[in-house]
Amino acid sequence: ETVLMNNFIRIFVIIIYIQWDLFAEELSSSPFPLNPVGSATSQNSTSMDANSFAICLAVRDDEDIVEWIEYHWRKGCSKFYVFDNFSHPPLKALVQSYIDRGIVSYSYTVEEMKPNPQIFIYQQCLSRYGRLHKFMGFIDVDEFIVTVDNNTTVPSILKNYEHLGGLALSWMSFGSSGHIQRPNGGVIGNYNRCGPNKHIKSIVNTKYTIGTTTNTHAFKYKQNYTAQTTGGEIVLSAWADKPVYDIIYINHYCTKSKQDFQRKKKRGGGAGRIATDAWFEKINRDFNNICSVLTMPSLPKGLKGL
Repeated sequence: ETVLMNNFIRIFVIIIYIQWDLFAEELSSSPFPLNPVGSATSQNSTSMDANSFAICLAVRDDEDIVEWIEYHWRKGCSKFYVFDNFSHPPLKALVQSYIDRGIVSYSYTVEEMKPNPQIFIYQQCLSRYGRLHKFMGFIDVDEFIVTVDNNTTVPSILKNYEHLGGLALSWMSFGSSGHIQRPNGGVIGNYNRCGPNKHIKSIVNTKYTIGTTTNTHAFKYKQNYTAQTTGGEIVLSAWADKPVYDIIYINHYCTKSKQDFQRKKKRGGGAGRIATDAWFEKINRDFNNICSVLTMPSLPKGLKGL
């Protein structure tokens, strides 16, 4: 009876949130856009220079979000649009301090009924908030943007690529680094085995971006505009022929520990893929070179960190 009741409650909650989602879509296309918790007010949201770089995140059941936000905020991201896709419990409590400071705009949503909920969320984020920012990154909570010069911010690099539709960042992929249990101390300081990967993720110039594609890596751009790597390769799909790691790239912590991976497998991927034990073993075989660990960037002058 308890199981039946839990299933009934879950179905009821899904129905409620689906109805809200349909209502929200109507609002997003109206002259009165949604104003989620922690979103910028009309007084400061129109200042594009003050909000040159934002990140859209679709996430579920991942407490590493705090480290991820703090890291990227210190790297120069001024706004995070967090779409919490049916976490249990919701992640709002973890990011409340960032909401209070106007750094995070938080929305709780249920998109698991859609074929690829992450693509849907990315399109919603771009449509609603793209006009407020010069650049928008579309990455996951297990992806950390790396600048080769750790003292360089992401926006300072993006200034050199304003003429492009988007900047394609190569993956440096990490496995479990031998961790069975989830290690103490967060993600970036605990994983040191990795390898190059041809896949990319995108930071788009919102002025030249039309929308999403059939995958979470690439975007559609206006005529005569494309995404390129820092090496100048035009990227039309989810991967580049030649991964580039000379200026800026992404550390992708694919599996984290075996314990983390089992949780990920249970909840499923945001892009609709299902991870398997065979995939876990393959990641650990393919990306097993000794690599440097990341460190938390220095706190910008005059700002208070976590």
